[in-house]
Amino acid sequence: LYLYRRLGGLEGATAGRSAEEEVLDRFTDSDVKEALESLPESFRMTVLLADVEGFSYREIADIMEIPIGTVMSRLHRGRRALQKALLEFGMERGLVGDRD
Repeated sequence: LYLYRRLGGLEGATAGRSAEEEVLDRFTDSDVKEALESLPESFRMTVLLADVEGFSYREIADIMEIPIGTVMSRLHRGRRALQKALLEFGMERGLVGDRD
């Protein structure tokens, strides 16, 4: 998600990209949005505040009125869930192979 945001969506991708970037190039904005929306709200908000809005752990803790440790836990779990959702999406569409 960080890479996706940094590239300004998929339009900012350049030559010499990694395999991850090549796969991301095949996802549309709506695909990423759908994957984000599939996350539980507490994870989704934490991921959005950190990776899209760029807030620090402390700022997120203040905004959400939760301890920093909870922010870190939700961010880790949210990112993993997002990664899993995007991987499943990619596998369903033949964009990535099985991870056996």
